[in-house]
This record gives sequence, structure tokens and C-alpha cells, in this order.
Amino acid sequence: MTTITDFKWVYDSPAVSWFYDGRLVNKTYRFPVRSAVPLKDGTGIAIVEPFEEKGRENAVVFNGDGTERFRLKFPLPEPYGNCYDQIYYVEDKLTAFANLRGNDFAYELDQRTGAVLKSYESR
Repeated sequence: MTTITDFKWVYDSPAVSWFYDGRLVNKTYRFPVRSAVPLKDGTGIAIVEPFEEKGRENAVVFNGDGTERFRLKFPLPEPYGNCYDQIYYVEDKLTAFANLRGNDFAYELDQRTGAVLKSYESR
């Protein structure tokens, strides 16, 4: 099975890159990426894209080849939140964090499908 290698993302950078199947994959935006992390199984990359470019549904998982696997729907209608802010692993569960009015919520995800397995207030 082919896996991702040479993942590169620097905080506050608008670019994320990696190698997959001997090919460079690059995602570049006009504004800084909010968060990026390779999936633990090496099959994809989870990115919280810039709100300024992607709006409220700015959390996405790309397959290793750069195609979109899934994009998270924002959990509440306007004006009850802004956007996704971070995505990373919490106790081995891929977790996206949404900035909601007055609170932040965490969403544990199935990294293959994007299904929300659990949600909870994160602060």
C-alpha cells in the first residue's frame, strides 16, 4: 500500500505538501492554512483551510493523491459559529474543532468517511 511521505506544513504558511506514489502533491492557498496533519494510516492529509477562502466548511481530508475524500459540514447554521479552527489527533482519534458562539466544540471523526463519532465541548 502506498503511503504519504515528506509531509511539510509550517504554521502560518499557505502551503501544504507531501509525496505520494513518487509524485509531489501541493495544496496552496492565498491565506495561511489553520491546521494540517497527516492521517495516522498514511493514506491522506487533514487540513483546516483558510476561512477567508473556503468559508464555514473549511475542514477537509484529502486522499494521498490530492483528491478530496470528504469535507466536513459546519454543525450549526449561521450565526451560531464561525468555522473550523484546528484538526489533529486526540487520544488516537482524528478530531476537528469548531469555533461556535461562546464555546469551542470537538468532533471525533471516522477518517475514512468523515462521519462524526462523538462531539463534546472542548473548553
